[in-house]
Amino acid sequence: MDIDAAPQAGSAQPVPDHLALAAARGDRRAFEALVRAEYDRIHRFAWRCCRDHDRADDLVQDVLLKLARTIAGYRGDSRFSTYLYRLVVNTWIDSRRAEKRFQAAITEVGIAAAIETTGDDDALDRLVEAIHRLGPPLQETVLLICGEGVTQAEAALILGRAPGTIAWQMAEARKRLKSLLAEDAA
Repeated sequence: MDIDAAPQAGSAQPVPDHLALAAARGDRRAFEALVRAEYDRIHRFAWRCCRDHDRADDLVQDVLLKLARTIAGYRGDSRFSTYLYRLVVNTWIDSRRAEKRFQAAITEVGIAAAIETTGDDDALDRLVEAIHRLGPPLQETVLLICGEGVTQAEAALILGRAPGTIAWQMAEARKRLKSLLAEDAA
């Protein structure tokens, strides 16, 4: 996709910092006005980061959620636009890290080669669906270890299970995921 396909700049001027400061103090109406005024700018910049409209939409959602959680920390030491751009960039970096962790999860369950060789864009969706079909004990273990990057020892502590149980669950999850994905491919 070329740069001309990016969402076009709106005519809105940057948000006055006093509106951002009011939102930081808890003024909900100011926050709503802030989001309305900055939405196009956030989306445009998110698109430039991702170069993909669907990913940009997801990134904007994540940015707005983070903004809602962090706006109270805005003190006006810099322009709000600077704060906002930094928030978009950090959220984008976080999403790329999460994507890499998910890729590592695919490798962890031993099916990366199968996904890479199919050339199927829906392979990750099928993997996620297969993980959810594992059932709670295996699903929890896979999501913690593969999705969150915790060690098997950490997963054992978090889940209150013996380390040997976690090791077995990962082996069993690998086996079942390969089988589920093979069934889906047939």
